[in-house]
Amino acid sequence: MRRRRSRRKIPALVLAVLLLTSVVSQAKTGGLQGAWKIPDKPIVVTIKRVRDVYEGVVTQAPKHKTVGKKLLRNLRWDAKTGGFRGQIFGQKRGKTYPVFVKTKGARQLALTIDAGFISKTVVWTRR
Repeated sequence: MRRRRSRRKIPALVLAVLLLTSVVSQAKTGGLQGAWKIPDKPIVVTIKRVRDVYEGVVTQAPKHKTVGKKLLRNLRWDAKTGGFRGQIFGQKRGKTYPVFVKTKGARQLALTIDAGFISKTVVWTRR
């Protein structure tokens, strides 16, 4: 009888591993893509996968010259921190800064921007 029980456990274990792998894969990639609204500004950034990285481009803005600008670059999954690391372009100063991006549920995206000794977290909402 022990052999029958162990045979039943193996398919269940394989199924559990497959389900867990698909959930983790979707959580780290699927939640990032889409249109995101920047708080307190009428700007929408659309994040898409380009080859092996993610990039965010302005798709709606009051100033038409801003539309099409790439704000987020080279976002790559960081397994240690459970988020994405890359660069963000600061329009006010015209500089690129390191950024850490992490999804907060299905509707929010937390971006932590490092500018030297100063760090700021901004939360974008899904449009």
